[in-house]
Amino acid sequence: MSTLFIIFFSLSIWHYLYDGLISPYYRFKLRFELFELRDKLRNLKIEKNGAFETKIFEIMDDSINSNINFMSQLYFHSIIKINRYLKSHPDVESLINKRVL
Repeated sequence: MSTLFIIFFSLSIWHYLYDGLISPYYRFKLRFELFELRDKLRNLKIEKNGAFETKIFEIMDDSINSNINFMSQLYFHSIIKINRYLKSHPDVESLINKRVL
């Protein structure tokens, strides 16, 4: 019984540390990298006036903004669920690859 208690207590401590400290740190770090990438994209658009097609710029800008907005909902189990879904639906994966690549 005490072993089971120790296991559950250890798991709850790990969950608290992961959800409260580790996961938010990496999400914020990635979010700020996306802000930096978006700023670079916008500066490049300004510097190379007319070198970008507007449609391509809008797709890239929207994609980065969507990732920034989605960052607060990104959890480890969400990534696993997305990967499983994409493996079972190759048509959706190919559609995403067409848009991204």
